[in-house]
Amino acid sequence: MTRKNFLRVICLCFALILLSAALTSCESKPLSPTSAATREVGTVGTHAVYYDELYTLSKNLYEEGMTEDELRERVYSEIVVNYAKLTLCEQSGVSVDEEKLNEDVQTAIDSAIENDFGGNRFSYIKNLKSINTTDRYARFLQRVDVIYNQLEYALISRGELTADESEVTEYIKEKFVNVQCFMIANNEGDNIETNYSDALAARDALVNERTTFYDLIGGRYKLPGGSVNEDVDVDCIYTFGKGTMNKVFEDAAYALEVGEYSEVITIEDRELASGEIADCYYVIKRLPLTSEDVAKNYTALYNEYANTVINAKLTAVINELTFVPNEYGASLTLTQMERVSVGIDTFTITVTAIVLVVLALVAVAIVFIVIFYKKKKNALLEEKKERAKRALAARSKKDEK
Repeated sequence: MTRKNFLRVICLCFALILLSAALTSCESKPLSPTSAATREVGTVGTHAVYYDELYTLSKNLYEEGMTEDELRERVYSEIVVNYAKLTLCEQSGVSVDEEKLNEDVQTAIDSAIENDFGGNRFSYIKNLKSINTTDRYARFLQRVDVIYNQLEYALISRGELTADESEVTEYIKEKFVNVQCFMIANNEGDNIETNYSDALAARDALVNERTTFYDLIGGRYKLPGGSVNEDVDVDCIYTFGKGTMNKVFEDAAYALEVGEYSEVITIEDRELASGEIADCYYVIKRLPLTSEDVAKNYTALYNEYANTVINAKLTAVINELTFVPNEYGASLTLTQMERVSVGIDTFTITVTAIVLVVLALVAVAIVFIVIFYKKKKNALLEEKKERAKRALAARSKKDEK
């Protein structure tokens, strides 16, 4: 290989290594949102709402057969939630350091790319497209989460939450319910009537003390249709406050007296076998809740306590806010919104441009190096020729003598 070709190969390898390292880095620099994505479509309180958010929610909340009015009602309701969180944080005195906030958001995005996409930023961008959203909106959601996670500490400092164990224990005993559950999920292919009959039979056996919730797990107590308790908790016991569980389940639990069983209730829940949403039959029994019960699971119950207080505050703010579309937002048909770009990958474009510039500079340098060595080689050849001429001339003079 000639020196010229060798230098070209080195140049190309350098460029490819630099480009590959930059583009496969797990750090996802923000994509630049397009003007279409950031066009305002309305407001929630003092916050502007942008097209990409309305587009994302419309695409992901739509169900087959849903009318425009049904989708609009669902989207307009859902769009309030994140702004209610921000509003509650503002009202509660959560302080925001923009530089630290941006760092935390970047860290969260980097972590997601590393854990979910093997550190490949292109896979992350491809996923944004597949779920009909943008990098700007993904970062907005992370921003909301980072701020909202500081709310608990702000409320403690204001005295609206307590970290005193005795006070928390009394609150839980007064406001929470403690229940046991039996559940049959209507898995795909199940006979719904059989499942319901088994749920009725299970309730009758529980009420008349022929079995226990524990013995219904795994079919130790035989039900007529062969169904088993599919509840995920080994003891089937849950302690919770209002606003933290499925509303139908929650309402049924709070309606019971201690020791009382619910009728068989139907709740739309996550089906255990496939993770899909399915109708599930539940039987609930309300249990007493003692200080000993709270102490046994205090850490988990403290989190439930904090969530209950915060959820109550959040619900109040949600009820005060509405999404108010502007003229442009009101003109949009949510079931037919045009796809929006995930964002312009200016980082990749910039890196590619830099690599190309570096490559060009290296190429120019190679040209100059080649020219330099060519000139040097020619100079050496000329010098050799001159030395040869002088030697020949000197030899000729010697011969003449």
